[in-house]
Amino acid sequence: MMLAEAQQRLTEFIPRISDCASCRNDVVEDHAYVSRLSTALRHRILRELKVAEAAIGAHGFPASENFVQEVYWHLYWESWLEMRPQVWHNYREGLQGFSKGVWHLSEKVFAGNSSIEMIDHFARELLETGCLYNHARM
Repeated sequence: MMLAEAQQRLTEFIPRISDCASCRNDVVEDHAYVSRLSTALRHRILRELKVAEAAIGAHGFPASENFVQEVYWHLYWESWLEMRPQVWHNYREGLQGFSKGVWHLSEKVFAGNSSIEMIDHFARELLETGCLYNHARM
């Protein structure tokens, strides 16, 4: 993702920010209330302060508070994990204990071929778009 694309995503999402609090848990087609800014934030293409300032500038703090909280929770957990590399190490180590049968089944799920329609739909969405809304994952 390049800077221009990240800025375009933010610009397109700004009008929907005030609806985030009431709609953020809804899994709707095209995930209209998902900013799709995670990649830009993770790779530091956009900074949290810039995104928060854009939201607050467009809607004021009360209307954009939920979105701003989500932006900063993203930063918090990224920082939390960075300070605890053992968590990732332990996770990766734990994967080694899975049997070949489990890996085979998980590969079917990852490819969108689990035979469970809803899971396959979201797996294919993740493959096609590179992102998946949190509540769809849950």
